[in-house]
Amino acid sequence: ADPRFVDAPPSGRGKLMAIVLACSLPVFLAYLIFFSIKPTGQPAIGELIHPARAMPELTLANAQGQTVALASLKKQWLLVSVGSSACDDACAQRLFIQRQLREMLNKDKDRVDRLWLLTDEGALPERLAPLLQDTQVLRASPQLLDQWLGADPAQASTQLFVIDPQGNAMLRLPAEQNSTQAHTALR
Repeated sequence: ADPRFVDAPPSGRGKLMAIVLACSLPVFLAYLIFFSIKPTGQPAIGELIHPARAMPELTLANAQGQTVALASLKKQWLLVSVGSSACDDACAQRLFIQRQLREMLNKDKDRVDRLWLLTDEGALPERLAPLLQDTQVLRASPQLLDQWLGADPAQASTQLFVIDPQGNAMLRLPAEQNSTQAHTALR
């Protein structure tokens, strides 16, 4: 065979170009994805309360009429529900979802406390006793709800609120959730 027609081994320049292309391709793809797919910064479910609202320095009455300093609830994450003492089936469902969200945390559930803010002075129905185990129940005024949670009582009763350990209201979640939304909220 004629040596001029035999395939010559790849030159050093060809090898170098292949290595440069193989190494730069991931960087180029990462750059393309980063600048073409813009993250929104919004939670997958719920609405961020921005700016976060600080816990007011107030003393509230619990369901038994004893006073409780709101500041005593700090140093723990809070999952807050709002409603009237005449709790209908939808209200009971919200309390159930609140309890289940905490239970889904498994070993971290001790880091989260449940709080139910009552918007009136009525007595609690006995049928709610199982749902309210390990739940702090306090009576709150509409002014407190507006100042701390940024919501009027009618709107607040359809939401759950996440409060950080410093007492800041940070996130509103819909109280009506299916299991997929609950897992998303948990994350």
